[in-house]
Amino acid sequence: MISKELRTAHGIRGNFDGLVKDTANSIWEFQHGQQRSSASNSNDNSNASAQTSWKGKVPTNDNEYMRMIDSAKDGAEKIAITDAYEKSLEGN
Repeated sequence: MISKELRTAHGIRGNFDGLVKDTANSIWEFQHGQQRSSASNSNDNSNASAQTSWKGKVPTNDNEYMRMIDSAKDGAEKIAITDAYEKSLEGN
């Protein structure tokens, strides 16, 4: 059995899968999928500051921070308080 080396139209060596894809793409127009994200996908930070900006009093010590976290309404508010407290600590 004699096998012939696969080459693209430009003379570059290729594999069978690549040849099939290139040939199919030259004949048919394939639709491309849309990029999707989920609620747990943290790649999109475009509105992260709007979600976690704390408008209330920023805790000044650990005890105050813990009291505020315990009385927070929901997880988003806890995150906002934590972010504000950590930013205040960075400034010191």
